[in-house]
Amino acid sequence: MIPIHDKLGRICAFTGRKLEQTPEWGERKSPKYVNSPETAIFEKGNLLFNLHLANKKISDDQDFLLVEGQLDAIRCWSMGFQTAVAPQGTAFKDSQANLLYRSHPKGVICLLDGDTAGQKAALSYVSLFIAAGLDAKFAELPLGSDPDQILQSPNGVENMQTILDQATPMLEFTVRKKLPNGVSSTPKQKDSLAQWIFTALSEVDSRVALEGYLQQLSRLISIPIDILKSDFSKHQRNKQPKYRDIGNSSSQKISSESSDRLTSVEEDLLFVLLHDDRIASPLANTLDMSWVDLRPIAGRILAKVLSETQAESSSLTHSQIEELLEDDSERTTYHRLLMQEPDDTEPGVLLRLARQCLSVLFLRHIKSEEDKIFTKLRNSEDSPEELQNLSKDLRELRSQRKAPPTLNISI
Repeated sequence: MIPIHDKLGRICAFTGRKLEQTPEWGERKSPKYVNSPETAIFEKGNLLFNLHLANKKISDDQDFLLVEGQLDAIRCWSMGFQTAVAPQGTAFKDSQANLLYRSHPKGVICLLDGDTAGQKAALSYVSLFIAAGLDAKFAELPLGSDPDQILQSPNGVENMQTILDQATPMLEFTVRKKLPNGVSSTPKQKDSLAQWIFTALSEVDSRVALEGYLQQLSRLISIPIDILKSDFSKHQRNKQPKYRDIGNSSSQKISSESSDRLTSVEEDLLFVLLHDDRIASPLANTLDMSWVDLRPIAGRILAKVLSETQAESSSLTHSQIEELLEDDSERTTYHRLLMQEPDDTEPGVLLRLARQCLSVLFLRHIKSEEDKIFTKLRNSEDSPEELQNLSKDLRELRSQRKAPPTLNISI
C-alpha cells in the first residue's frame, strides 16, 4: 500500500500495487494498481504523486522528472533523483502541468517508457507544456525498460544520469517523431507539422517565448522564419472570432451560426462586456462562475468583472474595471479588446455573441462533468451501488443538457 499526498504533504488517498503473490479476482485479471475512489480532496487530475517531496528540492536550476508510474517516482527519489513526480495512473493533464509551473522549475524532463504507447503519450504532453509555459525535454528509455528497472541494474544511477543528459528538447523531439525523414520530408508533411505546432503556440502569451519557438521550428525544418511567421499569423486569423477582423473586411460580420470562436470564448465574452454594459448584469446572474476557465488572461479578467458586477448588482464602468486589473498582462489584454470596435451595422450582434458564448461555456461544463463520470465508471470496482449512483449522475447531466441557460434581455 502506498499513501498519496497532496502538494502540502497531507495524505489524501492510497494506492495498492499488485504483487506476484496477489491472487487473481476469479477469472478476471486483477488490475496492477487500485486507487482510493475520487473525493473532494482526491482528484487524480489535480494531483501529482511525490510533488510534496519534489517541491522541496526544486529550484530555478533544477528540472522536474516526470515519470509514468508511482513506483518509478519512489525509486528515482530513493536513488537521488529527488525531483521525480508521476501522474496518478491517468493521462497527464493541463492542470498538472500548471502545478509544475507554479513551482518555478528550470523545466521538466519526461522519462518515457520505451514503447509505442510511451512515445504517443509524449506528443500529447507537448501542447500542455507549451501552454503552461514550461521548457520540457524528453528522455527515451531503452525498449521494454522503465526507470525502476534501470536504477536497479548495475551502474543504474550513472546510466540514468546519462539518459537524462541526452534528453531532447520538446520541439526537436516533436519534429523527430512527426517527421521521420527530417528536413528531407515533403512540403505537405512540414506544413502538417507546422500547423500542429501552431495550435499549441496559440496558447503562448509571451512574445519572447513565441519568437523563440518559431526560431527553433524554422531551424529544425529548414523553413525561413518570415514564412513561418506569416503562416502562423494566418493560422491565428483562421481561429479568431469574426469581430477581430472587423475593419479589415466590410463583408465579415458576426453570425449566430458561426462556430470558429469556441477556442476563445472567455475573450469573446469579455469583449462583449467592454462594449455593451447592458449585458453584464443579466450575464452575471445567469452564468455559473465555475464554467469560466481562469487560465487565459481574458478568463481571469472576465471572472473578476462578473463577480464584481454580481456583488454590486450593476454593471461596472471602464475605470472600475481597470481597478480590478492586477498586472501588465491583464492591462494589455483589457486595452487591446477595448480598442477593437464591434460591427455596429448589424443590430443585436453583441447580444447574439453573448448568448452563443454562454451556450459554449455551458456545454463545455457538461462535457467536463460527463468525462469525470466516464472516468469513474472505467475505474469502478463494479460496486452495484456506485454504478447506480454514477448512472444517476449521468442521467441528470443529460437532462440538464436539454435545458441550457438563456440570456433573456432586449437590446
